[in-house]
Amino acid sequence: FLLVLSTDGDVVYTSENIVIFLGLSQVDVMGQSLYEYTHPCDHEEVRDLVSAKGPQEPRHAFLRLKCTLTAKGRSVNLKSAS
Repeated sequence: FLLVLSTDGDVVYTSENIVIFLGLSQVDVMGQSLYEYTHPCDHEEVRDLVSAKGPQEPRHAFLRLKCTLTAKGRSVNLKSAS
């Protein structure tokens, strides 16, 4: 799935297939902070991604995201390019 973030880390776009990977719909995620869904150990990487200055080239990261497909939305190690 694809995520597009604002400079604050809010989700401004996600592809429809996010539901397949995380059990969350586009409506659930749009406008929410990515920090709500990422593992606390990955927050610094998210900050680095959204605060990077320079040419507007696509950036990629591997993050651990909460998934509602597991019991009670616990964090799982799910590789995802954002």
